[in-house]
Amino acid sequence: MAELINITTDQEGQLWLSQQPAGRPPPRIIPNFDNPSNLDAAVFSIIILFCSIAVLATIIRIYTKIFFIRSLAYEDYAVALASVSPFFPPSDGNTLKNLDHWTNINAIVLAPEEFLVGLSILLQYLRIFVPHRRNAQVMYHAIYALIASNFAFYLARFVGLIAFCVPREKLWKPWITGGHCNNADTWFLASALCNAISDFGILILPIPCIWTLQLPKKKKVMVSAIFATGFL
Repeated sequence: MAELINITTDQEGQLWLSQQPAGRPPPRIIPNFDNPSNLDAAVFSIIILFCSIAVLATIIRIYTKIFFIRSLAYEDYAVALASVSPFFPPSDGNTLKNLDHWTNINAIVLAPEEFLVGLSILLQYLRIFVPHRRNAQVMYHAIYALIASNFAFYLARFVGLIAFCVPREKLWKPWITGGHCNNADTWFLASALCNAISDFGILILPIPCIWTLQLPKKKKVMVSAIFATGFL
């Protein structure tokens, strides 16, 4: 598309970009550009609510570990670091440039945050289910295999998002001639698939250990359900 239009300055490019639709409207929907409806209030309310719950839970956990148990484990440091990851909202208007720019920045920040959350869970598994490596070799190696694969995936995602477009400026200035951007649909589909595999692996990892415990079947189901809540 950039080769078919004559744009010589950033100002012309911004004007052209502001006049382009973000996408086709859904069937039977008539666009209203004068007074557009949006879900900003609902979206930001949900983000603030669940981020507040996560931060509060982390504060309670760290407080309990410091003042009652008087000992912090590696998983506590990991989840505390994940909790302070920032969120960057667009700050200079609702333009397609800002949407692409800030969405990319937030996705970059999210990669190490998601890794730290998974790392915290896996380190806790290690402390609970592998008190002695000699007696739980399979679980030990499975946990470290997940940690290594998660690190490789999130590092690749982090670097890939930074270099999503070359030059990077092409991400919000698509009229720039030369350079290239990755296919967004393929990229995010592959990322979502890897995320799902990682989350599912973390979910099922402790189940075999739980079912080897000398407990009634009902209690095994309840304990498995407690661990499964982390998947939510």
